[in-house]
Amino acid sequence: MVGLMPVGKEPKPDRSNTYLKPLVDELSELENVVIIKTGTKPDEIKILSVLLMLACNISDCRKVAGFAAHSSGHACNKCEGKFCLVEVKPNFSGIYTVASKWPERSKASNLGAALGWRNATTEKEREDLVKANGTRYFEPHRLGYFDVVRQSIIDPMLNLLLGTCSRFVKFWKKEEYFTKVNLEKMQVLAHSVELPAGFESMDQKIANDFINFKADNWKGWCLLYSSFVLTGILPKENMRNWMDFVNARRFILKTEIQQSEVDKAHELFMDFKRVAEVLYHINITGSEPLPLGVVPPKVLTKIVIEESYYECLLDFYDAAYPGAMSLGLLNSDLVAPPFGARWPTTSVYIEKYASIRLSGKTMNIAETRSPSGSCIRSLFVGQNHENVEAWPCIVLYFLIHSQRVSQGQELQEKDHVFAYVRF
Repeated sequence: MVGLMPVGKEPKPDRSNTYLKPLVDELSELENVVIIKTGTKPDEIKILSVLLMLACNISDCRKVAGFAAHSSGHACNKCEGKFCLVEVKPNFSGIYTVASKWPERSKASNLGAALGWRNATTEKEREDLVKANGTRYFEPHRLGYFDVVRQSIIDPMLNLLLGTCSRFVKFWKKEEYFTKVNLEKMQVLAHSVELPAGFESMDQKIANDFINFKADNWKGWCLLYSSFVLTGILPKENMRNWMDFVNARRFILKTEIQQSEVDKAHELFMDFKRVAEVLYHINITGSEPLPLGVVPPKVLTKIVIEESYYECLLDFYDAAYPGAMSLGLLNSDLVAPPFGARWPTTSVYIEKYASIRLSGKTMNIAETRSPSGSCIRSLFVGQNHENVEAWPCIVLYFLIHSQRVSQGQELQEKDHVFAYVRF
């Protein structure tokens, strides 16, 4: 048995190898037959022991297996997918459209990346390799039989129990579905539920506005109580959406699960997220250009756009120029289009800017020393100019994007200016 008892600050990820080494040394010996004497077997007994899996919460599992944190661009340790970062946090919007395209992370590819990190000679080189590959070299890699990709379990507690459940309760409070009267009604219904083994009573926790909810309480709320007490409280569409999450959780929280059930849970989670983004305005994406003259001549940087943002721009151009999209050579300096980009009509490049001049005033992005003007309100106008809403948001950066269109007999290359914002 190996116990980690950190003193003071938590050690850096690579320093944890010092504590793991004695465990892996003994496991390396035990994977071959070892003969020892025990109290019940004084005449010696043959012992063979192997490591079956890493079973702990997500953050600890990532550290022990050498993977980058779940809050990094490599938020998934089972595939090679990479999320763009917005204010140092991964942006998961549009995941249901791109997740199926990500290749699975294999033992061989992960080990190769980990060895590259181990052989790096500078801290900067190691940081760059983690950002590129999402992995470090850790002691479990020394066990030849152990596959850190497949044998590191995905623990549901932090995300599914403490994260998503509590977040949606906050949404429902904000939408005023959870009034004091409704909470008391839900509590009365909860008291009438016959509890199976393994579930805790809610006492007065629902009526008391979900105060002091722990992981076991959220498990009971999601799997047992919510489908019963939320009926008539949530609108039908919201309730159907929530039941997709509940049914997916019923698969994931089983002690044994088949591959067909994993696939069904994945499908339900994707449907849940796709509909929830619309119902609760989560991770809103959209494009509407600013006047071209607002951008100063100084370019902050020129980069290849992220795939999800590229798809967003395509939706805008299809609506702005119906039937006018034309072939061009905007990507002619690239050998092949990234992520299946519309080739070569729509440029995959954007130019980022830190400030603009609009209506005689300077607007800066949030990361500048003087972020004046970075807090704005974005106007959303419904069909037939109904349901006009102004939503507060923060400008993360301004960008120029080029699109080639044909209007009549003329072929024009037009620049469009956008502000990328966080709501």
